[in-house]
Amino acid sequence: MTEKEVYDYLQSLLPQGMQFVDPYLDELPQPLGDWAQMNVLNRSNIAWSQSRFLETNETGGVWAYDIERIYTIQFDFYGANAFDNAAEFQQNLQVSIINDENELMDFKSVGAIENRTFLMENKKYQRRYGFDVDLFVIDTITQTSPYFDKIKYKIVNRGNNFNKEND
Repeated sequence: MTEKEVYDYLQSLLPQGMQFVDPYLDELPQPLGDWAQMNVLNRSNIAWSQSRFLETNETGGVWAYDIERIYTIQFDFYGANAFDNAAEFQQNLQVSIINDENELMDFKSVGAIENRTFLMENKKYQRRYGFDVDLFVIDTITQTSPYFDKIKYKIVNRGNNFNKEND
């Protein structure tokens, strides 16, 4: 799963009206009221890739390789209603992922809502509340491998060779 797919999927689970701002922008879009941001902190593998056969095509067999990973994602909410928005989104996120038919992700753990308020350069406080989640994700790649469709062989017995070919 690409980083963009993670962002797009999780942002689609937001309650309507919440503005999400992409991370690491030089300037924030204006005007900003209450807004949120998410960052993928890390991705770790918890198993080796497991193979499964999908189909055959004209060049060979198509195999899928699945690997289970844990994505750690940080959510931050800003503005006057930062705490309430963090609490509402955390609950919506849990319900949405559990009830999701696509089963792209599943919960491993959800952190506590933390006060991450900080003092900005202009000596004003920026209200910020957030939480971290660990999500199970199964990533899949596919590869085509050549294979033998038909093999011709000749059996040679010591002195009993009848030049018979078998399919």
